[in-house]
Amino acid sequence: DDEASTQERAETVRLRQRVTPLIDMLKRSAAEGADVVWGA
Repeated sequence: DDEASTQERAETVRLRQRVTPLIDMLKRSAAEGADVVWGA
């Protein structure tokens, strides 16, 4: 169905969108000399 595939493409989250917040966090952390930890 053409409408369904259009809907799926509209809902797709691109890698660039997903990684941007992570890169921002890493840059802020590096600028402050702080470590990045998960689940401390």
